[in-house]
Amino acid sequence: MHTRIQASVIGATGYAGAALCSLLERHGGVELTGRYASGRVDAASVTAPAGARLDVERLDIEAMLASRPGCVFLATPNEVSADLAPRLIASGIRVIDLSGAFRLKQAEAYPRWYGFDHPAPALLEESVYGLTEWCDGSLDSARLVANPGCYATSALMA
Repeated sequence: MHTRIQASVIGATGYAGAALCSLLERHGGVELTGRYASGRVDAASVTAPAGARLDVERLDIEAMLASRPGCVFLATPNEVSADLAPRLIASGIRVIDLSGAFRLKQAEAYPRWYGFDHPAPALLEESVYGLTEWCDGSLDSARLVANPGCYATSALMA
């Protein structure tokens, strides 16, 4: 019997988060247990790019942690992801971050490229750049996956 991964999405009210929720709802290996606004937006019912209506809750981090998802997707701004990821990882939750918060390995590069000082430089070395063709099998055991952006993906895959 196939066990489904329980996953939550933080940032489900944005375009990427809503699209991700729509994809995860149809994925046979995932049970989407939570859809949360990142805090910049109140809870809402949003329309995903595929046209489905999604009910989104305002993020209550303690309640989300208590639900014990196996994985949390962060579809949040860079600074929000950089603040949330350490707490989720410390709670034993695997994180897949769609922002740029963990894509670079050098903390000193973040002010120049992303406009903020990185609050969790120790996690930068641990994060796995999630382009499967470039990460040499290290995704299987990764606690933190830095999802590559669309421009980088198109350039690297060419």
